Amino acid sequence: MPAFPPQGHCPEFHPHLRRRPELVASLTPSFLGDRNGRSGTLGYSQQADRISAMSEIADRIRSLIRSEPGLTQKSLALAVGMKPDALSRALSGERGLSIDELFAIAGHFRVSVHELATGESDPHEVAVAARHGFDNDTKAYTNPAWDSSKVVLEDIALAYRQAAGSARTSAPRNIGGLPASALRTSLVNASGAEFVRTFADAIERSFDIDVVRVGGLTNSYSMRIGERVVIVTSDTSNWFYQNFSLAHELGHIASGTMRPLDDDHRPVGRHEAGANKFASELLLPRELVTSVEWRSADRDVLGRFLWSTGVSTKSLANRLDSLDVPVSADVERALAEKTQRVISQSTLFSGVSSAELVASRSQDSSARRFPLHLIAAHRGLVERGLLHAKTLAWMLGNDEIEIERESSSATHDVSVDELQAFLGLSEP
Repeated sequence: MPAFPPQGHCPEFHPHLRRRPELVASLTPSFLGDRNGRSGTLGYSQQADRISAMSEIADRIRSLIRSEPGLTQKSLALAVGMKPDALSRALSGERGLSIDELFAIAGHFRVSVHELATGESDPHEVAVAARHGFDNDTKAYTNPAWDSSKVVLEDIALAYRQAAGSARTSAPRNIGGLPASALRTSLVNASGAEFVRTFADAIERSFDIDVVRVGGLTNSYSMRIGERVVIVTSDTSNWFYQNFSLAHELGHIASGTMRPLDDDHRPVGRHEAGANKFASELLLPRELVTSVEWRSADRDVLGRFLWSTGVSTKSLANRLDSLDVPVSADVERALAEKTQRVISQSTLFSGVSSAELVASRSQDSSARRFPLHLIAAHRGLVERGLLHAKTLAWMLGNDEIEIERESSSATHDVSVDELQAFLGLSEP
C-alpha cells in the first residue's frame, strides 16, 4: 500500500480543497508528496505511476516557464516560496510536489491545479479578473472590497452550478487575442453604432458572453464558470462607469488574465493598464474621437458626443489628452464637470428633455440583470420541484414567497429518475 501524505496535506483535508471535492479524484497520492515533497514508500506499480504523473507535471511546468519572458526555473522557485534545489529535484523526478507547492505554482501561472495536474481544463473551476481602482496617493491599483465582492461572485457561481443541467453551459465565442477594434466591429455590426445604449445586450448578442448586473459590488469582474464566461457589474446609475467597466472586462477576457477565485486577487498593474487601454480603444477609437472639430466645439457638441458614446467626461478627457487633440476653452471647462450635468444641460434631441433622458438611462443601468437563459432554467427547475426558489428570487430581486406562489400550480412530485438526472447520478 502506498504511504499517504499526512493529514492536512491529503487532498480531502487540505484547506484549499475542502470546497473542491471534484479535485480529490485527480490529486491522488500517487504523485503528491508531503509538505516537503517526500512521497513515502511505494510499490513498483505505484512508483511507476508516480514517476509518470510527475514527469507530465514537470513537462507542463517547464512549458509554462518557457512561455513567460524572462522567467527562469530559479526565479519561479523564489516566486512561489520554494528552494531552487527543491524545484529542480521535483522537475527531474527526484521528489514530489506538495499541495501547497502545486497551488503556488498554478497561482503564479494563473492556471488551475486541476489543469496543472491533469493537463485538462477544470470543468468546475471559477476564474476571475477584476477592475481595480487607482489610488492617486500610492500610485497603485487597489481592490479593498475584494472579500465582500467574493461572496457575491460565489453566489453567482452557485446560481450557474444549480442550473448546470438546464442553463446554457457552452463556451462563448473565443475573443482571445483579438484587438479592441475587432470587437467594436462585431458590436456595431450586431447592434448598431450606438451599441452602448444597450451594451450588456450587445455583448451577449455578439459574443455569447453573459452579463450580470447586481448590487453589493464596488468594482466589475469577469468570470469563467466552467466553460461559461460572465461579466459582472454593479447596479450603478452611472451608466458611463458601467460601460467602461464592461469594456474593461472584455479587455481582461481578450488578454486571458483571469485567476482562480480562491486566489488573493492582488491587482497586477500591467493587466489593469492594458484593460483600461483596451476599453478606451473600444469605446473611443481614434477615428471617432478625431472626427469632431474639438477646437471649435461647444458644450452642446460635447454633451451629444458623451451621450452617443456612453463615456464619462473624465474618460473622454484622458483619451483626448492621450491622442494630443486640442480642445476649445468651452469644452475644456465642461470636461472638468460631472458627466450627467453636462449632458442634462445639452440639447440632445429637439423637443425632448435631456434631463429626463439622463434619468431614464440612469434608471435602466441601475436595474438588476441576469441572463435570460439562467433565469428561465431556474424557473423551470423551481416549477418542477427540483430547486428551491431562493436563488431565483435573488436574481429577480423578488420575494421568495411570491416566486413559490407563482410556481406552486405547476409543481408535481419529483420522480426518482428526475432527481437522479438533476444530481448527475443517472446511468449513462
